[in-house]
Amino acid sequence: MNVILPFLGMKIRNLIYALQQAANGDYSIRIENGGQDEIGQIAGYFNNLMERLSGLDQHVHCLEEQFEKRLAERTSDIVRLIFDNCFEGVFIMGSDGRFLSVNHSMARMLGYEGPRYLLQESADVGTPFWESSELERLKTELVQNGVVIDFKTVLRRCDGSVICVSLNAKAYTGSTTTIIEGFCKEEQRLGQRNVWESRMHEMEEFLHLCHSTHESYSIIAKYAEILFPDCRGGVFLFDNEWRRLKEVVSWGSPEGLKMEFDQEECWAIKRGKPYSVCNKAIKPFCGHVEIQPFEHLVYLCTPLIAQGKILGLLHIQPRLSIDNGCIGLETIMGLAAIFADYLSLSLANLKFQDWLREQSMTDPLTGLFNRRFMKEFAEKEISRARRNHTSFSLIMLDIDHFKRFNDIYGHDVGDAALKEIADFFRKRCRKSDVICRYGGEEFVILLPDCSLEDAVTIANGLCRGVREQVRILHHNETLSLTVSMGVASSPVHGSSVDNLLIAADSALYESKSGGRDRVMAAKIQSAQAERQ
Repeated sequence: MNVILPFLGMKIRNLIYALQQAANGDYSIRIENGGQDEIGQIAGYFNNLMERLSGLDQHVHCLEEQFEKRLAERTSDIVRLIFDNCFEGVFIMGSDGRFLSVNHSMARMLGYEGPRYLLQESADVGTPFWESSELERLKTELVQNGVVIDFKTVLRRCDGSVICVSLNAKAYTGSTTTIIEGFCKEEQRLGQRNVWESRMHEMEEFLHLCHSTHESYSIIAKYAEILFPDCRGGVFLFDNEWRRLKEVVSWGSPEGLKMEFDQEECWAIKRGKPYSVCNKAIKPFCGHVEIQPFEHLVYLCTPLIAQGKILGLLHIQPRLSIDNGCIGLETIMGLAAIFADYLSLSLANLKFQDWLREQSMTDPLTGLFNRRFMKEFAEKEISRARRNHTSFSLIMLDIDHFKRFNDIYGHDVGDAALKEIADFFRKRCRKSDVICRYGGEEFVILLPDCSLEDAVTIANGLCRGVREQVRILHHNETLSLTVSMGVASSPVHGSSVDNLLIAADSALYESKSGGRDRVMAAKIQSAQAERQ
């Protein structure tokens, strides 16, 4: 017994040590398992667990490496995207003044169609862009300070003309070479850039003052014409189903452009990034741009993206020929991207406000307007009818025996019945009519510019339509409903919403008392007594 206990104590100490090492992250630890007793079994289980944790640790490490690799690739893509589309000219050059890499803006600034043409000439000719004294002055200041900020100098364009530029640059010196990286702005265009930014800030201020998306459209159109004076185009937003895009703004009468189209018809929307066409033989046209007879068309589509979600599309057509269209498009791509960013944020904010307003005005079950909106709208229409010496009527209706219907078939079927009746009214009522859910199984239909006689005729048609057409499927049974209606009109039944509701409610009560499934008009004398 005295020999066994120390042996057990050693095995337990080994087990405790292994657990401590595993808790510290060492999954390579193993327990020598030489026995079949309970501690030996625990050691076996522990070793199996460590094997699994080791495999899992290797898998996690592999995933981390893959993530870091993808992140590095994505970061590289983003840097390249910024480099290519930056408004300022961005360059990398050697200490001899030869350009090693430039973006589109830098190439355009020096008069070239694209970066490859500039780089080719720089490789073949050397440094035709720099005055030798200016290049030496730049290198001297870089040697002294490491960086230059707002360095004023001149560059020579491909046509021999000279432009004044402002440079920001930094030098990186290796064992054998020195690399200079930086960006520059053309001095005479700085004022134009400031005007653009000022205009866009001004537009943003006006958009922030708008109360709805619809109110913003005229502002967007006005500033689009100012910011893109030599272009025509339009702004398209998704419909409520987020499937089709509809034109909400246009300027300059764009050519061959559909006013409504499916999201699959635009390459920019499908790819989630700008798409330009300046040569029909190289790139296909978007489906929403009619090719015939516009083979000459040059255009740019830029998606409007806010918080990772595509809201719509900015479409721009520069007034350019196909010969110089590519150069012209590149000139405006940077501005279009900035303009799209401003629009996206403002429109996302306005659409959110629209959604909040809609939630406060509509019934969540049926999608109809609620009682609050009904009263506000009716007051305005009654005032308008008084000014124009016209009539305004309303119908109050109630689903017959709806409580019993709910008790028999359940509330889910009752909700389905409410939605069916709401859909029926939406299809049968005039576009100018406003349908509201008043509460429970009660509805109110507002009828602008409608006399009492016409309102009764409309109500009778709706009452008959519910009886004959509204059907609710429940398992293998087809259920039907009827409604009772009361009609009141201004000015004969009163000059306020409350007066009309009281009159219509009294008529509805008579309709239900008379056997239901019928229409009753409010009595004029009872309405007048009610007002008194």
